Amino acid sequence: MAEVKNRYVNTVPNALRRQCLELFRKGYGYKRTATALGLNKYTVRDYMKRFINGDTSWAERGESSEESDKEPVQGTLF
Repeated sequence: MAEVKNRYVNTVPNALRRQCLELFRKGYGYKRTATALGLNKYTVRDYMKRFINGDTSWAERGESSEESDKEPVQGTLF
């Protein structure tokens, strides 16, 4: 039988992670941030928990040189 790898792969681009961080710094809650950026509210909630505890390493996780050259995703904010 083949080995099963983790189904839950990190799929949130760093541009969106950085936007989450900026919105948290502006005082947005996790639900409002998730809605504004089109992300899962539970994923954003986990980011917020880490942000509250002083951890912002999740905002730059696994970035490659190709990914850093991309333009940030533009969303409609409230």
